[in-house]
Amino acid sequence: MNRALIVVDVQESFRARPQWADTLNPGIAEPVNRLVDLARAAGDLVVWVLHTEPGSGTPFDPESGHVRLFAELHEPRAGEPVLRKTSHNAFTTTNLQQVLTAHGVGELRVCGIRAEQCVETTTRIGSDLG
Repeated sequence: MNRALIVVDVQESFRARPQWADTLNPGIAEPVNRLVDLARAAGDLVVWVLHTEPGSGTPFDPESGHVRLFAELHEPRAGEPVLRKTSHNAFTTTNLQQVLTAHGVGELRVCGIRAEQCVETTTRIGSDLG
């Protein structure tokens, strides 16, 4: 069975918010990089997901310049999709399901920022979709 690691919202938008260090894990890049290394070594697909809120004027607005992966993350490799979503989960407003189906993915591993929100929601929708 093919697997995929979905990296959700590990992006500069969060660090641009004043409460970043008080509410989230400032050291998240290191464990995410370890998971990416393990996924790549196993031959798993790595999918990168960024949250966007176009026209919002927030750090999640693409015009802000903050909708980009943390600089200290490993760079996406050729063939690793980078998707942009506008919903809490990574499926509803992207072609993630089609990407996973095209790669024959039947098992997901999901990590990222806001485990109780976008990571969990993506995981639940992925489970519902099989």
